[in-house]
Amino acid sequence: MIQVTETPSFILFNIPMSEKRLIMFYEEQCAPCVAMEPLINELEKNLGIKIEKLEAMSNEKNRQLLEKYAGVSMVPFFYNEDTGAKISGEADYNSLKKWAQGKND
Repeated sequence: MIQVTETPSFILFNIPMSEKRLIMFYEEQCAPCVAMEPLINELEKNLGIKIEKLEAMSNEKNRQLLEKYAGVSMVPFFYNEDTGAKISGEADYNSLKKWAQGKND
């Protein structure tokens, strides 16, 4: 649950670590990104999680976030905001599962 703290001049949002995002950066015409979709859907279903998909090539804000996390603009790129775990490029199901659970090397 997100807690909101109001003060006279601004609002503070305290977002618990458990609510940080699992993100997949992609591009519409990216063949490897499209190839990853079935694995992402299976992972979401099996683990009961949600992976936020951000289009990063035509959306400037998403591209900047990708560059912040990855250091480059390359897709697909997976980032776990809770643990900082990253995957660059295509991955198999077990690697994605470890990433989502924060267990990859």
